[in-house]
Amino acid sequence: MNDVAATAIRKADAAAPPGHPARFILQTIVAGILCGFLAVVMSISFASALLPPTLSSYLPVAAGLALFTSAVASFVSALTSDIHGSVSITEGVPLVAMASLAAPIAVTVAAHGGPHEMAVTIFVALAITTALTGIALLALGYFRLGGLVRFVPYPVMGGFLAGTGWLILESGLDLIAGAHVAFASLPGLLSDPVVLGKASVALLFVGLVGLARQMTRGTLVLPVVAVAGLIAYNIVVAVAGFSEESLLASGWLIAVPRGTSLWPPFTPADFASVDWSAILDQALGMPGVAIVTISALLMNASGIEFEAAEDMDLDRELRSVGLQSVLVALGGGAPPYPSISLSLLATRLGARSRAIGIIVAAIVAASLISGGTIFSIVPTPLLGGLLIWLGGTLIVQWLFGATRRLILPESLIIFLIFGFIVFVGFTTGIAVGLVAAVALFLFEYGRVDSIRHALTGSDYQSTVQTSEERRNVLREHGEAILIVRLQGFLFFGTADRIRRTIEARTREGRGGGSSFLVIDFHRVTGLDSSTAQSFMRLARTAERESCAIVMTGMSDAVRATLERGGVEFGGDRPLNVMHTLDEGLGWCEARLIERVAPQVAAVEACEIGELLAAIVGDGDAVRRLLPFLARIEVAEGGMLVAQGDPSDDIFFVESGRAAVETASENGSRVRLAMFGPGAVVGEIAFYTGRPRSASVVAAGPLVAWRLSRGAMRRLQADAPAAAFHLHEGIAAILAGRLASTDRLVRFLAD
Repeated sequence: MNDVAATAIRKADAAAPPGHPARFILQTIVAGILCGFLAVVMSISFASALLPPTLSSYLPVAAGLALFTSAVASFVSALTSDIHGSVSITEGVPLVAMASLAAPIAVTVAAHGGPHEMAVTIFVALAITTALTGIALLALGYFRLGGLVRFVPYPVMGGFLAGTGWLILESGLDLIAGAHVAFASLPGLLSDPVVLGKASVALLFVGLVGLARQMTRGTLVLPVVAVAGLIAYNIVVAVAGFSEESLLASGWLIAVPRGTSLWPPFTPADFASVDWSAILDQALGMPGVAIVTISALLMNASGIEFEAAEDMDLDRELRSVGLQSVLVALGGGAPPYPSISLSLLATRLGARSRAIGIIVAAIVAASLISGGTIFSIVPTPLLGGLLIWLGGTLIVQWLFGATRRLILPESLIIFLIFGFIVFVGFTTGIAVGLVAAVALFLFEYGRVDSIRHALTGSDYQSTVQTSEERRNVLREHGEAILIVRLQGFLFFGTADRIRRTIEARTREGRGGGSSFLVIDFHRVTGLDSSTAQSFMRLARTAERESCAIVMTGMSDAVRATLERGGVEFGGDRPLNVMHTLDEGLGWCEARLIERVAPQVAAVEACEIGELLAAIVGDGDAVRRLLPFLARIEVAEGGMLVAQGDPSDDIFFVESGRAAVETASENGSRVRLAMFGPGAVVGEIAFYTGRPRSASVVAAGPLVAWRLSRGAMRRLQADAPAAAFHLHEGIAAILAGRLASTDRLVRFLAD
């Protein structure tokens, strides 16, 4: 059939130029017929996976529901799908997932009812599950939450699909054998020549598909081999003269009433036979079917999107499939979604048209109305082999192929889910997989270091107030201040480790440990109650060891969570709260300096001679320098330096305080630092010759001494030794700042 299609397309190409409407119409018709026939075969084969072997006589009913699903879904998809040429049909994944609920329902009903009650109850449960799936899909699409569905962990999805592959494969074996295949029953089944013959044909089909896949990686391999196998089977039957009755008796064909409609499967009176308690017992498993269906839908949609090189509106696709499911549920059908093989078949045949889905729907509906006629040409080994191939490829792809790309714990999750699905049940496998994925996430996230940086006051100082003497004191005694910057979401997996790490670091400082602890929450997105308990324990330890704690950068939500957890701030508590890290660090620095260098803390003015002596270290040089300096006074709000001005002066601050500010792009002023008596200002720009990068604004009456560039030239000419000492002293200041900056940069880059 594929050769006929290819020949027809070649003839059309010869008769019509590229892009001619006749060519496109012919491609669409050929692709629609091919996809429609394959949709019938695939729908019937997938339907065989739903029922347990004890209800094999109801396979025609399941097939009718599957065909009804494919007809309705294809038609609705043609009108609403985001991708032209997309074909939605009954798929094996949701049916196999539903089969895990059908088996226990059958067992429950068997205690007081017969096969008819079992079948009716199972099909009603299928319709309810389909409706729930459709509602979930519509909700996800309506609220534009399609992207959130992609957060299903990759290993969980892989484990589900690998387990689904096993159930599909198992269903294929059951269909071929005509009974449930278990390890204990294998010897007896293999000794039956009829079963062995059907199994050989199925394995031959699987082998041909595998050989063809080795020769070409095209997506048409499976459909082409299936059609070729179907044609070959019917030729052999016609030549050998096998009767339909003999084939039915030996299980080569599915027993279906010929010439009758396969839908609707039941009358309204049959609903009196539904065992609602059996359905209720399996209600918890229905969301699992929906989850698997949505996951498989997203994977198929992503594959179609990639192969078609067309971006997909995932929310629209979810709404489309949701509408399909709701309409199908009204007729008792199964959850549908786009078939990647049929959709890509249409794409490869050059027929990306919504008409494809309408043609498929018409062909499937015709097969549904004509009853079992189609079953007389489709053998069970072909259907079983198709299931074996599909199930086997899922197992190989997800159990072995995907695990090579994953870390060991993620691979183990896939094997764990697969094992539970095989030996325990599908619903249990879902639950175990989700629990395992959450546990792995918590374990891995708990290993992420929530402490972004941990440094001391020697490495990093605030910009609250600076002077050379103050910097020197902090570089020498700043180990008493521990600064910890946290990040991410803090929870029970990280909270205690944070507490123990901070306590250990506070004991490592020179001179008996840290006296001040600054914890910055600026990059913390949230925390749980366990974190609050850990900080309460940290506060008790700090109070016992006389260590003050300052918490900075907390959002209102973070603070509220800590307070609800019992953390108390302010008053006589060791916990203090400040808005910014700079503010909190400055508070700690001020108290540390009061303790270790009270003379620096009490300084309100630094006489210019003392300031120069601290820089040049030579009394004679100070005396020679003083005549070259000019005393200036700046009122509050006045500018000592203006941003963008030439850098022709160095200033030595004798008294008062000033702020270093820069203008942002929107015109607002941003404060960079504060400085006070003893500070040297403008020396970097003076030596580089670049314009001022920031302004210096007096925060009160300011007295400073200015050394201009012209005065520096006269100093170098008249007192070269004093000039040398000044250059050497300022170089030492810059070197000290550079060393501190270098330590900080290397620490932050580690």
